[in-house]
Amino acid sequence: MSFAPNSDQKSREKQEKFLKAQLEKERELRLKEEIERTEKERNKKKGLKILKNSGILDAYEYLLESLCKYGLPTGDLYEFSALTVLKYEKKFKVMKRKELQNRLKQREDEQEDPDIKAIKAGKRDKSRKKSQDSDDDSPKRSKKSKKSKKKNDSDDEKEQDDRKSTKSKKKKK
Repeated sequence: MSFAPNSDQKSREKQEKFLKAQLEKERELRLKEEIERTEKERNKKKGLKILKNSGILDAYEYLLESLCKYGLPTGDLYEFSALTVLKYEKKFKVMKRKELQNRLKQREDEQEDPDIKAIKAGKRDKSRKKSQDSDDDSPKRSKKSKKSKKKNDSDDEKEQDDRKSTKSKKKKK
């Protein structure tokens, strides 16, 4: 009887090993499929990006729009399509040129801005130095203010004395 449980254990172990191996194979297949899908998606995105940047896709759409607007040409279809694509390419080049000029202007403005900022910062530094110099003078002012406080205190005392004296005079009368 001891032989039977061992054979059952061995068969279970074999089944478990087989199932594990099968699961690993399935996982590998899934990973490969996912990798292939992501690569295909990346390639599609890159392709669309290239088409958009080159203007071919837009030119094709422009051609279709013109065919829908004006209908089929009476002459050669290839000639018509070539002419419309050339028109679009000219428009596209003009748009690109304007865009590049705008970018160049922005860069120049940005390069000038740091210079202007540096000049303004230099002026600010000078004003800060002046304010620091005036801060150095501020203790002298505070001394003066202490003297003036003493004077004010003595003036207040005099006023109080005057009031007392006037009150006492009124009482005497």
